[in-house]
Amino acid sequence: MQRYVSFIEPSLKPKMWPKQDSDKLLHIVNMLKVGFHIPWAQVQQHFVGYTRAQLQSRWRGINPDVSKGPFTVEEDFILIKGLHMFGLSFENIAHFMPGRNFPQVRDRYKRSILPWLSLKPWT
Repeated sequence: MQRYVSFIEPSLKPKMWPKQDSDKLLHIVNMLKVGFHIPWAQVQQHFVGYTRAQLQSRWRGINPDVSKGPFTVEEDFILIKGLHMFGLSFENIAHFMPGRNFPQVRDRYKRSILPWLSLKPWT
């Protein structure tokens, strides 16, 4: 498949996404999604020359509902409070952090909070 897309039919893999296509993807997804479900087969019908995987990949980059960048102090506080309430159920914790998804919350815990926890016996 990679050979086909790269050499035989390179039009399936555009080098850069034009701004109008990104705007169109935002509009179509917001129009068709139901709750958190996005019907990618229906979205793909509006785009000629793009595969479903390309559309999903681009959506992950432009999704306005997902925050990108460093966590704020408030988000760290919510994460710590969530750990006390839900334990290691990061999916439940992520519901209280608008714009953050399950993998972001889990990774924040593993990279920032977990190293500070001491597993040594109390003295």
